[in-house]
Amino acid sequence: MISKITGKVIEQGLGHLVIETAGIGYLVRTTPENASKILNHGQDISLWTYLAVREDALDLYGFSNKSELDFFKNLISVQGIGPKTALNILSRGNVERLKDAIASSDKDYLIKMAGLGKKMTEKIILELQNKLGVEGSENQSSKDGDILDALKALGYKDQESRLAIEKLPRNLKEEKDRLKTALQMLNSK
Repeated sequence: MISKITGKVIEQGLGHLVIETAGIGYLVRTTPENASKILNHGQDISLWTYLAVREDALDLYGFSNKSELDFFKNLISVQGIGPKTALNILSRGNVERLKDAIASSDKDYLIKMAGLGKKMTEKIILELQNKLGVEGSENQSSKDGDILDALKALGYKDQESRLAIEKLPRNLKEEKDRLKTALQMLNSK
């Protein structure tokens, strides 16, 4: 199967790239964050890939690093989560923060930040908690759901609020400090 692709970007969309290699253009579905890293057409790129085979389609999914790909594979191992849903989850959160939330059984974070329903959240936690092998020691994710709500109440868009929260330094522990820093990041744009 195709496990990695390297080539020139000849088309870019919100959730996909077309990468030309050896004269063939491959449509690669990816997170909007990965797609937005492309500055211009013709730029060289290398992505780790997963080929999803269905009866009526072959879909190629691309990731900027191996840990994203591995987490994607873990997500699709959960019954009821397909590649599109897994990619959507990855597009809403940082892999390490998502792992922390799963390890610490932080349902609120997964529901608010990853956009999952309650039953699916419980299923992911149950099936992936031991598989991921991460410690949820100093987890801030439950506070981050409240910060997201506060930012949205102040009129900030969902996606920009999520990105600001994901960029918060891990050493900020107090909720008020995390909110203040997120607001500073959003207002500095």
